[in-house]
Amino acid sequence: MDISELEARLASLTLGNDEEAADGEALEMCSDLVRNQETNGDTLAKAAETLATCARNKDNREVLGANDELVVRMLALLHEDSTDMKVRLSCACFLGNVVFQNESAREFVADQWAPAQIIALISNVRDAEVLVNVGTAIDNVTKGDKGMFQRGLLASGIVDALTPLLKHKSAAVVAMAASNLGTIASAHAPSLRSMGTGEVMKTIIKNMLKPSSDERVCSSAIELLSTLLNNNPSALESFITGGGIDALILLGQETLSDRNRDQLNTYLSGILALPEVQGAIIAKGILKEQLRICSSGSLATQQIALKVIGYCATNSECLPQIFAKYKIFVKKLADEDAKIRLHSTMIVSNIARTDEYCRRLLQEGVVPKLVELCRNEVDVQFKHLAAGCIRNLAIPPANKERVGSVKDIFGALIEMVPHENPFVANSAVMAIKVLCTNIPANTERFLANNGLSVLVDKINADLPDEQKRIQYEASRMIASNALESCFRAKLVQCGEPGLASIRLLLSSPFAILQQEGFQVVQRLLEDSEHGCNVLVSGGIVPALVLMSASGDATLRVETLNLLKSIARDPAVRACLLGDAKAKFYLEPIASGSTPASGAAAELLQALTEEPAR
Repeated sequence: MDISELEARLASLTLGNDEEAADGEALEMCSDLVRNQETNGDTLAKAAETLATCARNKDNREVLGANDELVVRMLALLHEDSTDMKVRLSCACFLGNVVFQNESAREFVADQWAPAQIIALISNVRDAEVLVNVGTAIDNVTKGDKGMFQRGLLASGIVDALTPLLKHKSAAVVAMAASNLGTIASAHAPSLRSMGTGEVMKTIIKNMLKPSSDERVCSSAIELLSTLLNNNPSALESFITGGGIDALILLGQETLSDRNRDQLNTYLSGILALPEVQGAIIAKGILKEQLRICSSGSLATQQIALKVIGYCATNSECLPQIFAKYKIFVKKLADEDAKIRLHSTMIVSNIARTDEYCRRLLQEGVVPKLVELCRNEVDVQFKHLAAGCIRNLAIPPANKERVGSVKDIFGALIEMVPHENPFVANSAVMAIKVLCTNIPANTERFLANNGLSVLVDKINADLPDEQKRIQYEASRMIASNALESCFRAKLVQCGEPGLASIRLLLSSPFAILQQEGFQVVQRLLEDSEHGCNVLVSGGIVPALVLMSASGDATLRVETLNLLKSIARDPAVRACLLGDAKAKFYLEPIASGSTPASGAAAELLQALTEEPAR
């Protein structure tokens, strides 16, 4: 069959697409032509190209992948030096497509494709398209492999064959080589270590992390670097000593595509947090240079410089050097560029760590700007960092009232408490808690902004376990202020939902939280003759019983004595007698020989006696 006849036949048939399967006649006709060793020239090229395209469809590749003779023929054509390059390209495309999400075909190709042939092909073929598609086929076969195929490749020198391709002039080839090396490194620890300390790492730093690199090269460099440095200390050392940090920062100062910029920012956020990297930034003078250029140069230069400074500000060794520029960072909180504002917020939040630094930041007028960020920024990172900074600034006792008196500060923080992002909500609660500790004026501001109602709603919300800390901290804030009578009266007015804060503390596994809740209970009983009714209606009595069985040893005795002292109250008595769990918890304690045993026995005895009239 010549090419014109084949094209005419194919034109009359449905060849399908990614979603639609091809006619069986078309697949069979092209398969027969490829298997026939007498087929050559344009006819062979067209038949192979048609099969490669059809193999993109799931139904087609299941049919084609089951044709062992066809797969073997495609492999042979791919490796024959005499095969036309166009046919070799189609063979490579076919193999990459036919094994994709097709386990039976993948296993057959892995069994038939000799590693030595693959290495020779990668080393000798110069055509970029063929190389890319061969690499895709190797990657698709390797990703589902249980070890034999990959071990064969490694033994035959696949890493050494792929490494030079990281310097290839074709960005697509570089990306292919990086992807394959990443797949190998992820599955083979010795390769991970050797790549991380050898030529692969050097090539990434010197050839791929270059400002002039193609978007695909830059992207694949970051992805491969991420794989090599994952839990690999020796690779991290090679990366640092080989100039990798410098290369990443220089790359960030250039004009990058949105995709590369996002990738780089995400990766930098991880690597800059490592103490080893921060230490190198200091030792190599990189921090000094970033501080010099953070307020000059291009927008990208300032962005990356401030990002580096922000992470280094978590390192105490860097603080004096960074704080010397604090006025610049405070000013940049109001910058036009969102990234400049974000990184400056991170810096200010991290340097607010000593009384003196906090005092000078307050003098510079930082709090109103932080309030604006809390209230006006949509990005949760701003809200989280700004609220965290407010908390840090309010930790020194001398600062609390001054920070709390800033216009709208409580309104902004209270608005953030219901936020669905746990970091935002927790930062807001912690800032409120610090501001209101032992500062009545701030507590009044908090109440005036409906803060108690908002905190009570948060405490009663159905949050996942990993967010329970927010509820504990909100409860602690309420408990510390409920030691004061006016605040306590407002808490009682909230009814059972408000007293959920005290129940939560009493039922926590932490003695310090239990003690905080218990102190409020004692004050509630001191308030009036109605204190017992408050404990019952607020669901606090069962929480006290539970704490008497599981709390701190000293606190257990105090709790049992308190329960004994109120057991004759009709409401308390009815609550204890009506709670099946009360005897369940109390009787084992009473029958024991611990300091709490006597108190438990006396409590049980009190419940058997006639109530007071």
